[in-house]
Amino acid sequence: MVNKDLSLLQLHSMDEYYAYAHANKENHQYKHLILEELLEEAKSGVVQENGMLKIGGVSYPANCATQFDLSMGGDTTDINWRESLICPITLTNNRQRAAVHFFDLLSKPSTSDMIWVSEQVTPLYRVIDQRFPNTIGSEFLGSSLASGSVNKEGTRHEDFTKLSFDDESLDHIISLDCLEHIPDYECALSEAARTLKPGGTFTATFPFDINSQENLIRAEVNEDGQIVHHLEPEYHGDPVTGKGVLCYQVFGWQVLDQLVACGFSQASIFLMWSQKYAYLGPDQVIIFAKK
Repeated sequence: MVNKDLSLLQLHSMDEYYAYAHANKENHQYKHLILEELLEEAKSGVVQENGMLKIGGVSYPANCATQFDLSMGGDTTDINWRESLICPITLTNNRQRAAVHFFDLLSKPSTSDMIWVSEQVTPLYRVIDQRFPNTIGSEFLGSSLASGSVNKEGTRHEDFTKLSFDDESLDHIISLDCLEHIPDYECALSEAARTLKPGGTFTATFPFDINSQENLIRAEVNEDGQIVHHLEPEYHGDPVTGKGVLCYQVFGWQVLDQLVACGFSQASIFLMWSQKYAYLGPDQVIIFAKK
């Protein structure tokens, strides 16, 4: 799907991606020029006291035009586009807004569908929950807890490798930047397939190296339960504790075969970009699988 408002490209392999990239070099250059123009326009405006620039566009989750907050470094190479461009209405960032839009386009959810979101204390969960009454959100609160339990703050605990949901009980699963923190991620993928109904969909984002066939294992847990680091430890933000949580792997194209091996009938990568909706910077990479 490519139009003046939204570019959404489906890919099934690294070879397919390289063929597309080679044949569409001008498109890449065009996107780069658009970013440079937008940044120059933003810099000519008033920079907020917190150092944010304002980029105009349409917030899909908020269903209105707005000004997105962009945390600016020295130049385009210093910008974390994926985590920036915050919508002031929903507080969702670039990848979250794109994922919500993508979910509507590809999963085509109905208001009666059962949806599990592998987060609960975030703006992304609130956006989904407000639109779909049968949404269940959760966080990982500790290995000693039973999946499905709820703490005194009302936050549900789910261990992605031991979900509390019945077989074929969910219509859709949305998991954004979660699987890289699970050492036994293949078990988590199998659990996703187990709990989805036939035809159910799995929408995910995670660190993805588009130029690598194999997954990069940064750390793993050995038979004694000890963490073994193969690379310098990398930590990402945890919305529950506010502390860092270890990144165990960066995924490559290999993950598509693993999704099928774990019980999905099909899996693919989508690249999403839009000036209108401010899905800017490098293409947003979204993984989509169907049972």
